[in-house]
Amino acid sequence: GGGGIGLEGSLTISRSVISSNQETGSGGGVGMGTDAQLNMDDVVVSDNTAIDGGGLFHGSGLLAEAVIGNSTFIGNVSDNDGGGIAFLGGGSLTLTDTDFALNTANGGTGGTQNGGGAIRVGGATESTIGGGSINGNEAPNGAGAGLLADALVTVVNTAIVNNDAGGIGGGGV
Repeated sequence: GGGGIGLEGSLTISRSVISSNQETGSGGGVGMGTDAQLNMDDVVVSDNTAIDGGGLFHGSGLLAEAVIGNSTFIGNVSDNDGGGIAFLGGGSLTLTDTDFALNTANGGTGGTQNGGGAIRVGGATESTIGGGSINGNEAPNGAGAGLLADALVTVVNTAIVNNDAGGIGGGGV
């Protein structure tokens, strides 16, 4: 996957824009392969679309790592999970001072296991979200419009406001 960037190894991205990419699979903006390593700082990820992970997707690999700081995920769309980010296959996701706004995870056929308008984490993934905001995201047919998790997630000093899960549950988390 990866409509904009398909990553199999290690990559650092800074002061950049990843925008308006489409992927018929997973990872509209960035698709991370097994055990890929990604560092992003001061990056705007906007208006990307995919089946899962409109902005960024990781599907497998316990050694995979994404460290994202001072960045913005805005206006990304997924058909199923993670409008902004879907990090589902283990590894670690660290978000610092990163904002998520107006992302949509349509949630596929619906249910509480689909959604995560801004962020969807699952599997053996360990995630830390520190600072930034999760604001105005949607999961119209799923759950967790701001954050949907079935993994270990630590959230500190992060504003989670004005997210809409379309009545299934978990507008914020």
